[in-house]
Amino acid sequence: MRAQKLNCTSVPPFDYSSITPSLSHSIPKRKIADYSILLSEVPSVQKHHGLVGLRVEGPHGALVEVNSETDFVARNAKFQEFVQKSLDVVLEKAKAAAGGAEVPASRELDVRELLREDHPGSGELLADTLAQLVGAIRENITISRAHVVSLGGDGKGVVAGYVHGATGLPGMGKNAALVALKLGDDTATTETLDASAKSLAMHVVAARPAFLDEASAPESALEEEKKLLLEQAEESGKDPKVLGKMVEGR
Repeated sequence: MRAQKLNCTSVPPFDYSSITPSLSHSIPKRKIADYSILLSEVPSVQKHHGLVGLRVEGPHGALVEVNSETDFVARNAKFQEFVQKSLDVVLEKAKAAAGGAEVPASRELDVRELLREDHPGSGELLADTLAQLVGAIRENITISRAHVVSLGGDGKGVVAGYVHGATGLPGMGKNAALVALKLGDDTATTETLDASAKSLAMHVVAARPAFLDEASAPESALEEEKKLLLEQAEESGKDPKVLGKMVEGR
């Protein structure tokens, strides 16, 4: 289960000179019982300041991370309004990305492409809105990550999320996760499915799992984990053959 945290230091400031007014504009799934589970990336604001925004509308979910240089700016109403506007654009991309997919779809968006999108309400280029905000607040502000999740297919299932360290406007905080649960049959109610998805989202934020399952983990990560488990098992003083079986079993 890949739930990689998003490092706020990894994205350089956006070069506004590359934007002109004329511009317009998977995570593997796992079968558990009768559900197909798809997990989004988990944005996390730690070293730099800012907010993670989360929004769910029906079978679609959106996540966006917006960073500032100071915590004071992150508490600014205009900054939080920009997070909301960014979510508006990201959610539109989620709806467009769903297309005719038969299974839950999850993908990270290209931030530069996102900035070239028009806001669905005002029609203003998102990059122009950001440039105005930077000019008004006089502090560098960047969109670091954006992620979308959609159910796809017949839409039977739920998309739910959880925001930890909630602050500012609804759906904003320091950490967040989105989970899509696809209904395999009619044995589970929507209410049960929604509660399960929300619980899973909370678990993801707390546990920060790195991979969906063994198949989705690179060989290097598996070898490193086996090495660590073997070192721990060796402390028990058991026979080496027994230790090997213990590690393989985990």
